[in-house]
Amino acid sequence: QLEKKHEEEQLRSHDLERQCQELRLKTARAAQEAENSKIVSREELQRAEATLKQALAQEGKLQHLQDEINTLGQVIKLKDTLLDDRNKSIEELGRAVKREQEDKTLIVESHSHALEQMKSTMDSLNDELAL
Repeated sequence: QLEKKHEEEQLRSHDLERQCQELRLKTARAAQEAENSKIVSREELQRAEATLKQALAQEGKLQHLQDEINTLGQVIKLKDTLLDDRNKSIEELGRAVKREQEDKTLIVESHSHALEQMKSTMDSLNDELAL
């Protein structure tokens, strides 16, 4: 009967050793998975950091481009203002040339009228002298 107990204890011992071996394997797998997970997490963290750095660099470039766009907008506004001023100056010059032309026309008409009066007076004087 002791032998039977001894055999049962040996079977139980082998069963417990097998269970322990299975638990050791499961523990080793879990530890390996945890390590792999850490590695993956570390790699993911490194990728996330690299992505963040790229995003920050892109944000810096975007800010620079926005500054350039704002500057170009100001240049365009200034150019438009200068064009408006130039067009106003051209219009004013056109009005001045028109006024000058009108003044010259009036002077020519006035001189022409004066010459006609002088001719008429000369003709009258010639007529009187002829008598």
